[in-house]
Amino acid sequence: VLSKDQIDVKELLLKAANISEFGTELFDYQLETGGNIIVLFDGLDEINPDYTEKVNSMIENLLTKKVKKIWLTSRPIMWGVLEKQFRVLPFGLFPLTKEEQMNLLPKLWTYTESCGKDETEFEKHATMFAEKLLKMTDTILKDSSIFLSIPLHLMLLAEVLKNEVVESCRNGERDLPRRLDLLNLYSDFVDIIWDLYYEKLNLDRKVPGIAKLCASEKCITQDDAMNSAMVTLFDEDINHPS
Repeated sequence: VLSKDQIDVKELLLKAANISEFGTELFDYQLETGGNIIVLFDGLDEINPDYTEKVNSMIENLLTKKVKKIWLTSRPIMWGVLEKQFRVLPFGLFPLTKEEQMNLLPKLWTYTESCGKDETEFEKHATMFAEKLLKMTDTILKDSSIFLSIPLHLMLLAEVLKNEVVESCRNGERDLPRRLDLLNLYSDFVDIIWDLYYEKLNLDRKVPGIAKLCASEKCITQDDAMNSAMVTLFDEDINHPS
């Protein structure tokens, strides 16, 4: 919803939240006087560099308003921006404990009738599956407690294995269906996201030529992502070559 000709942060927030005409008056009052507003930014670290200066200016303007809280980012890479650009102290979150991991993981698997059991049985099976899974990661990954202490990693793991949880529940299996390959965990997750993307576009990869086009687009996107990662990791080396 952002354009370079955007007038101010209020216009951006109104458009992003799709606030009605009546709601606009309430929003204006709270923004300027009441202060009963919390603003949550999503994807601040993903903004096109061409818009960075404009967005930063908007946020600085928002800091002068009657806003109760502003949540900017949860990315550690943005730590320096918070301190230097906006002159605020970032807060760190404690990683998930082993107990918290165990409590969260089964809840990330949604019950489906295809598992062939009732919801209570599925929840019991998901809990058992999670216990065995976390024990397995301890044996095959040196720093598994650190890796899975990050909620995003735990959600990624749950997404990759959700179909296997349902299948093992349906078959009444007590053991994990396969040895977990954490090195391919990210690749498996990316493949799932691509499948969802193709499904959203109604692309049938069984049609001649479609699969080839999809594979080509996937390679281009992965190359772009890799190049962006390299720029992020080696920015100083790129800007100051020896």
